[in-house]
Amino acid sequence: MTTAALDADLGTFGSDADPSFLIHYEDDSQYRDLESWVNSNGDIKRDLEHVNLMVISASWEDIGLRERGYGAVSINQLSGGLQANDYVDYIDGNFEVDLPTPIDELDAEDEWSFDADISWPQRASLMASTLEWSPSPSGIDGLAFDGDAPETDLTDSRELVRADDDLIDEIDTGDLTIAVIDTGVDDGSTFGDRILEESTDFTSSDDPTGVDVVEDSDGHGTWVAVCMAGEDGFLPDADILALKALDDGGGETGDIVAAVDKAIEEEVDVACLSLGSPLPSPALAEALADAYDAGVLCVVAVGNDRYGSVFTNAPASSTDGFGVQACNVPEDGDRADTQLAYFGNIGPDPQTGVNPELAAPGMAITADLPGGESTLSGTSMSAPHVAGGAGLVIASEETDVDETWGRLTKTGYPLEHAGETEAEYGLLDVQAAIDNEEPDEDREDVRSSEAQVRDEFNRLLSNVLG
Repeated sequence: MTTAALDADLGTFGSDADPSFLIHYEDDSQYRDLESWVNSNGDIKRDLEHVNLMVISASWEDIGLRERGYGAVSINQLSGGLQANDYVDYIDGNFEVDLPTPIDELDAEDEWSFDADISWPQRASLMASTLEWSPSPSGIDGLAFDGDAPETDLTDSRELVRADDDLIDEIDTGDLTIAVIDTGVDDGSTFGDRILEESTDFTSSDDPTGVDVVEDSDGHGTWVAVCMAGEDGFLPDADILALKALDDGGGETGDIVAAVDKAIEEEVDVACLSLGSPLPSPALAEALADAYDAGVLCVVAVGNDRYGSVFTNAPASSTDGFGVQACNVPEDGDRADTQLAYFGNIGPDPQTGVNPELAAPGMAITADLPGGESTLSGTSMSAPHVAGGAGLVIASEETDVDETWGRLTKTGYPLEHAGETEAEYGLLDVQAAIDNEEPDEDREDVRSSEAQVRDEFNRLLSNVLG
């Protein structure tokens, strides 16, 4: 049983509205034993055979959490139940996940403050390490705030990462399939007939399929899809598998894992997950690992809460999720002037040591959706830039997931204002990734003293929280 599962709000379903869990098994024999147990003690919501997970509901007592003692002196202990059986690899909670909220209004620099969600003992340890009464990450020079992020569009943001119209016109993206794991995707002229009938709504009972059932009442998923595969996007001819795992109020990790399972089943090339949670989910991390092994590159937003939850949200914190940081599009269009967004979560993750891999535009970007223009900011906007860039590499060079990941990272453009803990490999450079051409300058040599100071603080904070 994972620690997070004991503390989180879990989704409920089944005849008794019991809490729900994701149960991982290793082989067919363990699956049969698990199925037999659930048929006697709970309800099965989903079988996810591509990621070896079963989503079930059962009482806490049947799972194995029991109360010992009475009243104020009672404690919960794991004893017996499903968790004690050797055919169970691990049990993860089916957490409720909030809808990722893009930033409507960017902060000005003088509104910045550091208010990390850390305990008093952790804060005391940080104070002792820094010899400061109120330790905070100084050296914010070089981070982009409201005044550094003029409104721009997808054409300009693509040009910043060297994926201009001429490059896109040269590459046939018609054989690609992308997955958008999000709030759905609205059909519209910008997509033609490229939204697949296999698209699925995992937020509804029985997981219905079809173009109509994945209608997006929020607009978040549609923005992501337009960035990746709209007329002005990176992959204008790619097929779109819309996997609705979130609705207006958020979703559950079980729905997100089910969407990853579906992406594996449909053999998509790239999946974009502009979502996340501060709570780690082993089940979701392992699903991304299974996707990677199956040849699906999963690109994930790192989160918009740098001075709250601080570190990369799950599943960007997993080693098989390609985490993406946000940056501005400089007014002069010179990528050497690019600055990272003040709000993007950072590394190294206290549990996995993962940093955001690359930065991509994610501040005040306007996309033309089927329902009209939408200007949004957030790492949710950055992730589809990298996912789209990855698709161009795959379409052009026929690279597998290993080589695509490697090309994207080793060819990233060094940024003066980006710390290693903020965007380890710099700025996305699509043309360089296609050409497999590494930058002339070393990232460490380019990095500013302010970015180095932030790196030192971020590593220290990670050690304290780890």
